[in-house]
Amino acid sequence: AALMGGLSVVALRLGRQTEARTLLVFVAVLMTAINPHVLGDIGFQLSFAATAGLIWLAPPMERAARRWLSALVGPQQVHRATGLLSEALLITLAAQITTTPLILYHFGRLSPVSLLANLLIMPVQPPIMIIGGLATIAGLIWLPAGQLLGWLAWLPLAWTVAVVDWMSALPFASLGIPQFGLVWLVAFYAGLAFLVWRFTGVGSTDDPEPSPTVPAHLRASTRLMLGVGGMAALVVWLAVSTLPDGRLHVAFLDVGQGDAILITTPRGHQILIDGGPSPATLLWQMNRHIPFWDRSLDIVINTHPEADHLAGLPVVLERYRVDQVILPNVEARSSLYGAWEQAVSAEGAIVTQAHAGIQLTTPDGIAIEVLHPGDVVSSSTLNNHSVVTRLTMGQVSFLLTGDIEADVERRLVAAHPQLAATVLKVPHHGSDTSSSPALLQAASPQLAILSVGADNHFGHPSPAAVQRYADYGIPLLRTDQVGTIECITDGELLWVRTGHRRQGRGSVR
Repeated sequence: AALMGGLSVVALRLGRQTEARTLLVFVAVLMTAINPHVLGDIGFQLSFAATAGLIWLAPPMERAARRWLSALVGPQQVHRATGLLSEALLITLAAQITTTPLILYHFGRLSPVSLLANLLIMPVQPPIMIIGGLATIAGLIWLPAGQLLGWLAWLPLAWTVAVVDWMSALPFASLGIPQFGLVWLVAFYAGLAFLVWRFTGVGSTDDPEPSPTVPAHLRASTRLMLGVGGMAALVVWLAVSTLPDGRLHVAFLDVGQGDAILITTPRGHQILIDGGPSPATLLWQMNRHIPFWDRSLDIVINTHPEADHLAGLPVVLERYRVDQVILPNVEARSSLYGAWEQAVSAEGAIVTQAHAGIQLTTPDGIAIEVLHPGDVVSSSTLNNHSVVTRLTMGQVSFLLTGDIEADVERRLVAAHPQLAATVLKVPHHGSDTSSSPALLQAASPQLAILSVGADNHFGHPSPAAVQRYADYGIPLLRTDQVGTIECITDGELLWVRTGHRRQGRGSVR
């Protein structure tokens, strides 16, 4: 796109005409000459195919639409109707047709809802590009100006992400097409090329009408009105959708092979337990649950200073204002731990060393009790120094266990006879050295949540540990299988949402 746009500007400067097909082919040849490996890049293939669809396929589709519409609305309205149809549907459809075979070939999947998704998000892409570009330039000159423009760009971006989430949640959003091989790919494009060659010239000599465009008055006043109204509606929708709903939300974030739990209380107070192994992944997941204008966290808890629980937290302290930090009385010698100590010191938050018996209550009545570590931790491993907490609202409780192993689990059961919990966070990612029968019997949860990365090199979860949950009849949900798992409760009922879909609800003990 940059090369084609640059060449077009050069042509205009030299007083020469530009021709899109020539530009596309020339740029493809140029990029291939510089780096032949670019031909194997899927992004290059999809970009070239989409642009080719806009150049070669969209014009004959527009002419066909004009002939069809002339029989329905009459010659006077054809130009306007074709312009609206082209901008709303035909351009997207042309690019969709030319890229679908590559998607089937490389990924073996077909999304029947992709066309509808594209139609819904296409109108907001120009504002994203324009405002985003202006935000970059303004931010280089004066950072607050860039941030202000960035907030404006966030609105259409939020709409884009929301539409993709809604569409992908449909049961038929992605269908497996595993048999679309190279022969089918070549045959499809050969047939498409023949159809374009056969029909490209039809009507070009006896159809003097210019390419259909949206009428000028719609491009100016109407578009401005629709754009401003749409942005206002989006702001209202975002504001309403992010208001506290009076329920406790406990989101086990999908951060890969690690732990990160975001708790939102009924009045909107926020607590983060651990930060997972990747700062970028953690911030992305948090942004899906916290409004972009909210840059505060009430409490941050690090259960223990292992990288899969700690790596994302230093960046969180840079990005968010944190009132209180709770951490175990244990040290590590890694550079990551040093960065964490510096971030905590620079934050100026209240620092509390976790100790069994500490009890906190949020302003809206959510009880947080620290169950571990106690006075003595017999193990030298960082895992067994993990901060274990119990979160309670009404009749619903969450036992959040960090990475403790069987020895600590047994002592925890002995120290706390009333350990029953509605939801159990599976200890140590389902390792064979955790999830002991003593813990499962004492906690007797109605649901267990396992935070684990797909195909991790630790072999988590252990088949033996998974079997223990099955033996005790405890349903097990895994982030590597269903993504972020959000538990929502009003103190009596429990709802579970995975993959942004509400799975069900039930009463609790």
